[in-house]
Amino acid sequence: MCMCCAVDPNGRFACRRPDTEADGIERLQSADRLRVGLCGRRAAFTSSRGIEATVWRTNNGERLGTYTGHQGAVYSMDLSKDSTRMITASADNSAIMWDVETGKELFKWEFNCPLREACISPDGKRVAIVKSMLMSSTPEVHILPLSEDPSMLKNVS
Repeated sequence: MCMCCAVDPNGRFACRRPDTEADGIERLQSADRLRVGLCGRRAAFTSSRGIEATVWRTNNGERLGTYTGHQGAVYSMDLSKDSTRMITASADNSAIMWDVETGKELFKWEFNCPLREACISPDGKRVAIVKSMLMSSTPEVHILPLSEDPSMLKNVS
């Protein structure tokens, strides 16, 4: 079952199950980014400009784990439609594709400047990664193919 969710400015996580009248509100850390995934398992994914993304249990706010691998602030994260993969974009000039269940890094793209956004296409076949405008550099959007075999993915510099 999927839920409708939001984080208010005070860092409260509110969710409403479609089959109930009342909203459940649980306390989570303040988050800049929120994605809800693993429908039926009640998990929320957040990033808040720290160096990792975090997964939470939505019914009680318990931290289930973190995705650690960046050396700079995580500005953006997105989940695949089936919630099996997550991509994060960071100030450390990299984007990482994660296995949601295991927390394992599947692939890391390296760039020459900080990244502001990353997302996975609805069909799960591509990622879009946005480079920041830094000093005299021009912001760029990279559309890259995905593969089940990480050895088939190419790095970008």
